[in-house]
Amino acid sequence: MAVSSPTNGANNPFADITHFRSLIGALQYLAITRPDIQFAVNRVAQCMHQPSLLFGTLGRGLLIRPGDLELRGFSDSNWANDKNDRKSTSGFLIFLGPNRISWCTKKQPKVSRS
Repeated sequence: MAVSSPTNGANNPFADITHFRSLIGALQYLAITRPDIQFAVNRVAQCMHQPSLLFGTLGRGLLIRPGDLELRGFSDSNWANDKNDRKSTSGFLIFLGPNRISWCTKKQPKVSRS
């Protein structure tokens, strides 16, 4: 999946940076229960440009299903994917049965060289 950085156009509808930062905070709170948007919210927060992903996905959310109590974890990372600063992004998912109970994506603070 190719991810490009948004550009800062002159017709920016979020000229009031205080209001836009408040919207970013609301998106970060929403991402707690919407792991499908967590990466996109991270990108929006980095660039401080207008978000667009949530418009068509307001009906999505988490569904907790009954099932076994097997605990499983997965992790993944990319290597120097950000073209601007060459930092990597990593993440993990933890499932209890069929339910995702914990997840995180994070941009690494240092550049990985190998």
